Amino acid sequence: MRKDGGYTGVWRPGVGEQHWVGGFDHDDFKQRDTEYFKKGLRLVAMHISNDEYTGVWRPGAGEQHWHTGLGFDEFKQKDKEYFDKGLRLITMESRYGGDGIKFMGVWRPGTGAQRWWTEGGDKFDEFKKKDLEHFNQGLRLIAFPPYGLNAIWHPGSGDQWVKFAVSLDEFKKADKEYFEQGLRLVDLSVGA
Repeated sequence: MRKDGGYTGVWRPGVGEQHWVGGFDHDDFKQRDTEYFKKGLRLVAMHISNDEYTGVWRPGAGEQHWHTGLGFDEFKQKDKEYFDKGLRLITMESRYGGDGIKFMGVWRPGTGAQRWWTEGGDKFDEFKKKDLEHFNQGLRLIAFPPYGLNAIWHPGSGDQWVKFAVSLDEFKKADKEYFEQGLRLVDLSVGA
C-alpha cells in the first residue's frame, strides 16, 4: 500500500471477515477479485488512484459488476440499467482526465432507495449538510470516495463513522478499534 497518501474509511456495524488491499494494478486487482468472489466475498469498496486499485471485500452473495472509464451519461445509463435489474450502486468514483470526467462504479444486488451525489472537491461543507439530511431520513453512507467528492447512501440504521485523510498508522489503529466494536469497513480510499 502507498505510505505517502491519506487513507479514508467508513465503518458501519457488521460481522464476518474483511479483506482490503491497495496498490494493485488492474490485472492483479481483477485476479484478486475473482479469487475472493469464488470464496463468497464481494466488493464493498473500490477506488483507483494513479492506476493503483484499492478494494475491500466482505462476505456476500449474488452477482457483482464493476466498470471503469465511463463518461457521465454512460455512468447514469449503466446505473439505471442495473437499478432496473435489482442491483444497487455500492461504490463510485469520478476522475478528471485529459478527455473529461470519467466514472467508476460497482453494482450488487439490493432493494430500496439509492441516492448518489457527485461534486467538485471544494464542496465538502455541502456534502456534510447532504449527509446529515440523508442520515436523518434513515439513509446511511455506504461510499465516500473523496476524489471529486462522491457519495452513495442506502437505507440503514446505526452508527456511521468516517476517518478522512489520515496516515496509514492512524488508519490501522482506527480499523482495529472499530472492528473490535463490531463495525466493519464499507468504504476505503487512498490518496496522494
